[in-house]
Amino acid sequence: MTASEARALVEMAEKYKASLNSLIGESSLARRAAVKAADDLFDEKVKVELCKLDLEELRKSGLAIRVSAFRAAGIEDLGRLYGETIDSLSEIEGIGETSAQRTLYALNKIRDRVAGNISIKLSVDERDAASDKLVLAVNRAMQYDALEKQAAPLSEHLLNGMDACSASSALLSNRLKWLFTSSAKQEQAITAVSGLAAVLFGGLTDEADALLAGVDPIRSFTADEAWGTFSKDPASFYSFLENCIALEEDSVYGTRLRFDLRFSETGGLPAELYESVYETDLDLTGLKCTLRPYQELGVKFIINQRTVLLGDEMGLGKTVEAIAAMVCLRNRGQTHFLVVCPAGVLINWCREIEKHSDLKPVKIHGGFYLNDVSRWVRSGGVAVTTYEMISRFTLPEGFTYGMLTADEAHYVKNPEALRTGALLVLRRKTDRVLFMTGTALENRLDEMHFLISCLDPDTAASIGGISSLSKASEFRSLVAPVYFRRKREDVLKELPEKIEEEIWCGMNAAEYARYYDSVMAGDFMAMRQVSWNVTDPKDSSKAVQLRDICEEAVDNGKKVIVFSFFLNTLRQAGRMLSDCRCFGPLTGSVSPKDRQAMIDGFSAEQGGAVLLSQVQAGGTGLNIQAASVIIFCEPQIKPSLETQAISRAYRMGQLNTVLVYRLLCEGSIDGEIMDLLAEKQEIFDSFADVSESGQDSLTKTSTAEMVAAERRRLEASGIES
Repeated sequence: MTASEARALVEMAEKYKASLNSLIGESSLARRAAVKAADDLFDEKVKVELCKLDLEELRKSGLAIRVSAFRAAGIEDLGRLYGETIDSLSEIEGIGETSAQRTLYALNKIRDRVAGNISIKLSVDERDAASDKLVLAVNRAMQYDALEKQAAPLSEHLLNGMDACSASSALLSNRLKWLFTSSAKQEQAITAVSGLAAVLFGGLTDEADALLAGVDPIRSFTADEAWGTFSKDPASFYSFLENCIALEEDSVYGTRLRFDLRFSETGGLPAELYESVYETDLDLTGLKCTLRPYQELGVKFIINQRTVLLGDEMGLGKTVEAIAAMVCLRNRGQTHFLVVCPAGVLINWCREIEKHSDLKPVKIHGGFYLNDVSRWVRSGGVAVTTYEMISRFTLPEGFTYGMLTADEAHYVKNPEALRTGALLVLRRKTDRVLFMTGTALENRLDEMHFLISCLDPDTAASIGGISSLSKASEFRSLVAPVYFRRKREDVLKELPEKIEEEIWCGMNAAEYARYYDSVMAGDFMAMRQVSWNVTDPKDSSKAVQLRDICEEAVDNGKKVIVFSFFLNTLRQAGRMLSDCRCFGPLTGSVSPKDRQAMIDGFSAEQGGAVLLSQVQAGGTGLNIQAASVIIFCEPQIKPSLETQAISRAYRMGQLNTVLVYRLLCEGSIDGEIMDLLAEKQEIFDSFADVSESGQDSLTKTSTAEMVAAERRRLEASGIES
């Protein structure tokens, strides 16, 4: 190698170093631009709300502000004052500097109050310039971030190569000094630079060129393209934005968001416990998704507390938190993990593990389960099995594994059940246990007590005597080391609006006759099927309403889920919706494989479509964010069933406003059920949100009372069938 060749090599290295550093710098700027766009959109939303407030709000400050002077200047709302300065306000006739200062002080107080109720919610149906700017900025930042993750190690490798010959590089670059250097030292310098050649031409330049070529497409990325990317994976979008905001101390929206999260994502943890959990170190190498701050805290809680009952509301990503915890433990040296779940979500668990991590799922189900168990014991990974299977296989004596995850843990609420005993045997082979239940323990307190006793007998003993609502706060404090729950509306600030509407129908003669006979026969289940148990669905007022809602939704490209407890109702609905693109019915008898295929087909359908589902089958463990319209054919006899079903669509990843319709018959048992369950929901919601205990089905006594009351009402009306 000649001196000129060595000099050219050093110049090449400098050029690539500058280009890679520039890319990394652009990535940092792109993240700041994304945060700025979020701040701008947030600020605009604040101003919109201030425009709705009359100037009279300023009088409530008690600062003797001259509102009349502003009105004389043509200013009628607070939005017109937003963004003004002391100098600009002082120019208004009748407003001096002191009055301007008072005005801005009062306005800022009002602004802070208004801002506390605002969050950034994006919908492809409600695009505007500000949301276009944000979606474009975040998508560009995400693309830059992906390039930066590849560029950073290349840059470091290059710098190491350049550092190794830094003295020689300096000598080569100084041509005058080079002339007065001995030939021996010149040869030594050229030899030193040859190592840099190995770095540059060992693949670095090719990789760097490929990365740098990706910059121009990012710069030319359009808002339409950005919305398309956002629509495919909004959860990653929001996760990335939140992490960008966390790094920017002066972000206006970030300050508000961090304040909210500090008090909502904690799930009511005592301060000392929160600090201990928050300080937990996580190594998530191998996790393929970005955790949101509240999810990361959930993973830290799982790792720090070791035995945990995770009761986050459905839609918050408990499955991802469990997978992330397993990844973290794998990175600490653990090799084997076990997930036990209902059969209906077995396939979904395997798919989620593969999608979100580099862990290997091992499905243990079916006739060859013994071979699958042996393979897992030999090779490791995440064994995924069902509650029905765990009583049929045993693990080798002395064998232990990293963590047991029990999904829908309320399946083992009964200590006498065979599957409960089998799960407890498996529990003794690990010191880390995660119970998950998105239904937030819909059962009674004694059942919640049993689940906690399986995790932490000491905590269970401390709550053994608490059985009344009056001790709710004490209960929450005592279970905090084990039980962790966050509400969806507290941590998913960006979720679109959920609009719920009751559609009341009047009964025609045919419907009333069937209903009257059901009441007189004391058949509560037939009473619940009011309007649907007619011979021809065209004679059903509920079916007519269902058809109208579905046809309008499908015409507008919306996807609809129709829920009912009764299979016959779904059959009637299917007949009425023969002109719509229908999938299902999804029932408990549909195999897990066919169930997932049905949902995949529904989600992939271009344009509008309808999925018919039994509420008890479609309300557990499935994600159907493709739907934005939900219809209940009758009120359910426990509110948690409806909550579960709605959460199939109204969850993280939903892009559109979710419309929930309840079809109800006037003058029927529907109204009584709605009133009674609304009362039950209010009572148990007040129980510090520690569970949904009490949201169990109506008892035989209460249903008998309702039937008797309905019979008396019909007899008193004098109208027979």
